[in-house]
Amino acid sequence: MSGLKEKVIDYYKISNYMVCYKLMSGSEVSFRFEKVAFPHLIGLHKLVDIPLIQRYNDDQERMVSAKYLLAKIRQGKLLETDLRSSRYFSEIEERYNKFNATNLLSVSYSDVVVDFDVTRLKASKLVNTKYILFERESDAYRQLCIKQNAYDKKYYVESFFYEKSDDYIKGQRLEKVVQMKVVEPDGKIYLEDAFV
Repeated sequence: MSGLKEKVIDYYKISNYMVCYKLMSGSEVSFRFEKVAFPHLIGLHKLVDIPLIQRYNDDQERMVSAKYLLAKIRQGKLLETDLRSSRYFSEIEERYNKFNATNLLSVSYSDVVVDFDVTRLKASKLVNTKYILFERESDAYRQLCIKQNAYDKKYYVESFFYEKSDDYIKGQRLEKVVQMKVVEPDGKIYLEDAFV
């Protein structure tokens, strides 16, 4: 899928879908793809040399919210060409190119990292990650990181990325996924599968 606006439209198709994973231990992980998560999931926050994104990243001002950034994309005022002109685009290029609803919904058909231990990595900002759903592709791991907020105990999508190494997976506690279900906002089952 090409074009930033098209990627937003594709992501909006699954926004507010409830994704539920049941693990071998019987525990369950459920989360929604929220519209406002799009800029972070696709990696826009890393393009710090784009003025609009600089303002989005600035926690002090909060003048540019995710909703505002999404509106600019939908209006055609922030384009893929703008992103590609960033000297940091190479850091998110693979993530950007492979970002689509299908890749987000199909991250784990085998194992999931449980109770992710960030201390096993030399450097990572994923300090709140609880689960990492992953899928191995030919030369990389597609990973969706899920965090749990302390105040409401709900799960949220924290990050999405591609990593050539298995650094975020090796040495971590893995558990088998036994069932996966995606439910549309109206309660209709969009996708359901079992892996036993």
